[in-house]
Amino acid sequence: MKQFFYLRAKKIDIATGHPWIVVIHKSDADRYGLQPGDEININWRNKQREAVVDISEKLVKSGQIGLFKDVFNEYKIQEHQLLELSLAGRPKSIKAIQKKLLGEKLSYQEIYSIISDIVNDRLNDVEVGFFVASALAKKITSPIKKCILWLKPWLIPVPCLILVKWSPTNIPSVDYRAIGSRQ
Repeated sequence: MKQFFYLRAKKIDIATGHPWIVVIHKSDADRYGLQPGDEININWRNKQREAVVDISEKLVKSGQIGLFKDVFNEYKIQEHQLLELSLAGRPKSIKAIQKKLLGEKLSYQEIYSIISDIVNDRLNDVEVGFFVASALAKKITSPIKKCILWLKPWLIPVPCLILVKWSPTNIPSVDYRAIGSRQ
């Protein structure tokens, strides 16, 4: 059974370009068992979105949820509006991505769930990278192969380099970084 909790919206005067990151006060995070990077559902006026949690002791007060300027501009949430929150489970598409990485065929419903989760920002960049790598897996024949992908901004916001490494057990691991980064 889902546990709901309520926090008041506070506008953080920062535009991120990726609006579904929220800031919660450390005391509220401790009370509800939240860690940085956890995903929550936000409900307001018959709308629902998932967001990734960041934690602060200074940007917001206890009882507030900090929403970036992008959210206020696009979704017309009012300052101090009471928002209903709940913990989000992991997307079902994660299992489909794991299945694809193991070389199995996906059903229409599994592919649809992956694409839907990408479009609705339910998958993080690494999970999207794993999906892209799984789609390329049959085309990769050497143990380590680099592929440059120019992806649409809503998938990964910058052109990136995806590195797929095959282990001795033939299970791929994926790493990616923005082109031009020196990591």
